[in-house]
Amino acid sequence: MAEKTTAEKIRVIAAGETALFPCFPGAVARGEYTDFSVVAAKEDQAALLLYNRGEMEPVARFAFPKEGFGNLRCLTVAGIDRSRMEYVLELGGEEQPDPCSRIVYGRPEFGRGRPGREQQMYHGPKEAQTGRRQRWAAPGEEAAATRSEEESGGGWQGLRSGFSAPFYDWEKDELPAYSWSDSILYQLHVRGFTMDDSSGVKAPGTFAGLVEKIPYLKELGITAVELQPVYDFDENGVAGPVNYWGYTGGYFFAPKSAYCDAGLEKSCDVQMKDMVKALHQAGIEVILQFFFPAQTGPELVSQVLRFWALEYHVDGFRVMGTFPWKAVQQDPVLAGRKLINQGWDPAGCASMPAVLDGGFTETVRRLVRGDEDQLPALAHHIKNNPAKWPPIHLAAEYAGFTLKDLVSYETKHNEPNGEGNRDGCWYNFSENCGIEGPAADPKIRVLRLKQRMNALLLVFLSQGVPLIQAGDEMGHSKGGNNNSWCQDNGVNWLNWNILEEEDQKLQEFVRELIAFRREHDVFHRAEEVQCSDYRSLGMPDFSLHGVHPWLPQYENFRRQLGVLYNGFYGTAPVPDSFYVMFNFHNTAHSFDLPKAPGGGRWHVKLDTSGIAGADSETDFEERPVWARSGEEPSVEGRTMEVSPRTVVILIGKRVPDERGTKRRQRGRGREGK
Repeated sequence: MAEKTTAEKIRVIAAGETALFPCFPGAVARGEYTDFSVVAAKEDQAALLLYNRGEMEPVARFAFPKEGFGNLRCLTVAGIDRSRMEYVLELGGEEQPDPCSRIVYGRPEFGRGRPGREQQMYHGPKEAQTGRRQRWAAPGEEAAATRSEEESGGGWQGLRSGFSAPFYDWEKDELPAYSWSDSILYQLHVRGFTMDDSSGVKAPGTFAGLVEKIPYLKELGITAVELQPVYDFDENGVAGPVNYWGYTGGYFFAPKSAYCDAGLEKSCDVQMKDMVKALHQAGIEVILQFFFPAQTGPELVSQVLRFWALEYHVDGFRVMGTFPWKAVQQDPVLAGRKLINQGWDPAGCASMPAVLDGGFTETVRRLVRGDEDQLPALAHHIKNNPAKWPPIHLAAEYAGFTLKDLVSYETKHNEPNGEGNRDGCWYNFSENCGIEGPAADPKIRVLRLKQRMNALLLVFLSQGVPLIQAGDEMGHSKGGNNNSWCQDNGVNWLNWNILEEEDQKLQEFVRELIAFRREHDVFHRAEEVQCSDYRSLGMPDFSLHGVHPWLPQYENFRRQLGVLYNGFYGTAPVPDSFYVMFNFHNTAHSFDLPKAPGGGRWHVKLDTSGIAGADSETDFEERPVWARSGEEPSVEGRTMEVSPRTVVILIGKRVPDERGTKRRQRGRGREGK
């Protein structure tokens, strides 16, 4: 048995001896020394209590010096065995975890800390269970948690703070550093991504489980994962359902202990760093979501983001709630990190991060549904890509319907949330394609597949940054629940056993769509398109058309638009140009085709009506959606009919000049004489 730390081995270091001031938030290790800090007025009683992990009585108690830096008071202690000890702060006679804890002990299993609910004891990364039962303290009860031997079974209950590992080998880790124009975001919940048994991972619902799925992410082709909150938030709440999403306050400097694998002999901070490092090695960035309540001070927000950027090599942040953008904008540590704006006021800022474009999302949904008067909005969103703030485009994310539910449900079905279906937004702009919920009719299933493909094409063929919600590419459904914040079950957990034929088809389609976008930079220009021929190349860089070339029609009843992407304004060695025809009407429409840039001939690269074939509305394999490179059928004539609710992509290919080829051959022949 490991020797316990005794009070004789621990001592306070005087401020003039070796302590560094001012100190940093949390417990900071410096060799044999550990720095602590607390925010407390000079006249307030403040102390540090040190424990051997899981024991009832403290090993040592040290009062914080009265003198500090304003209300920041610091203390340095030597002789702490950080691998086996934990601590709390004592303020006004009450114990509480350090609000800037680097590790939090006390709620290792997600959602099992419900008030009045029993669970297995757990005190650290090596001891999974002791077989003793206890009631975990509810939020705000940590300080009042009883130490009664009878109630606790001999162990401490409530929350305590731990120490992060003193050293981590990043193995020359480098941030992938994709530009916004080259980025493809994939939003996921660490627990829900692998919690279902079908994921096949060794540690479901954990950082380690996500690591096991990196080959899948690489094959899919995304460049960044955007993780829903992974700081140690309190999912249990005082009353009501579990907060599965995690958009609440918490211990902002600590990774969520419930997302760590108790079977690994590694602390939680090391497990999360392993995940970040593995994703970077695979060329995938890590973007973290944070929710800061209104009372959060701007200095704390900056400290938190700076900490995760330095300590965890995080590539970017999506900040909700309070966000002091001006301060963050000037922080040299955060320069170059990706920042995403959601719900905060950027007034007075010289520049902005990427912006979630809610108008785009609504336009996509209403177009796919077939609503009138949507073409003016589409004409704006499909080319909108300001240099000052790149827009993030999506058809669905964690809040609202999944992509499959958008084409399967007319109304929300949130009864499982326990609020009588009163929660959640009523305005989903969805369509069930003929029947509410799952359908056996092959015609309905084919239409739903086509509509999902159409929505994703709008996302990926628009300038800006595409985002996919995890599971949308494999047909994940929440059963019509558009506010699944409290569902820690199959509603939110991904089912990796893709059973429906159309969902398998969609997954293949998404992989090819991502590869197609990444291959052709005309769909993700670094600069904003000008809609003019500013290089005198013969055609504009980007142009909009109707059923007749160069004549877009925006009457309210129109649902057809043509978009020409001039490849000669791109950077690819082979300047491929594309003409995309959108027909969101329920009848077919003929499009007169513009000339292909460079004098080429149009060939069909993709036709979403191809999922059913010319004579069948029920056969998923009648003919492929994507034409293989080099095998694209040419378009005969100058007109093409586009089927109802269909997107067609044409690629312009140059026609070989036989006379020019013969002249070049004769020239080479003369040179050889």
